[in-house]
Amino acid sequence: MKIVITLSILLIVNTAYGQHKPHKNRLSNEDSDWANGDARRFFRKNYKRQDHQCFAGKISVPGNEIYKYNEDIIIVHDTTEASQYMFEKGILHSGLFGGGQQVAERPDINSMSANQKALYGLTRTDTLYIGDITELPFLSKSAKIKRFRFLLFRIGLANPTEYYFELTNPLFKSTDPPAEFIKGATLTFFKQYSILI
Repeated sequence: MKIVITLSILLIVNTAYGQHKPHKNRLSNEDSDWANGDARRFFRKNYKRQDHQCFAGKISVPGNEIYKYNEDIIIVHDTTEASQYMFEKGILHSGLFGGGQQVAERPDINSMSANQKALYGLTRTDTLYIGDITELPFLSKSAKIKRFRFLLFRIGLANPTEYYFELTNPLFKSTDPPAEFIKGATLTFFKQYSILI
């Protein structure tokens, strides 16, 4: 009888405390509040105005959501018209991630050992994938400054890297259409946050 009672209690406790929250693709309000606080702390600790130049080389768009900077490629998923313009204009480009190697400098992958191939896959910047570009309006102090986050996926890494950046357009007025902001914007902050696990 004691065994039955003990097992019943264990079953009740396990059922009450062992439930997991269902996986959601979108953040809940609680998770979103935590992420927003994390973004605030990151900018408070790391922000120092920078002046990044737009990409000076050849920019082409060989396909939908595919941007080519000389020989480097960035594939951008789920873009808005405004974020597409960031890549077309060269505000965000492969050079920010260490890209820009000349083709002649790239090693012959077929002649590499397995370890060399793995290391090369982790450090290569010739093809990158960007997704989840999100404006962070709670971090924008004025209509002339907008802050964003995005996820960068590298070949050879399973987990994406989170980045934060800031665009500034000193001529933008709050009465202008939102798409006009990007046309005159410059990149004034860009920094890697962390690899998401």
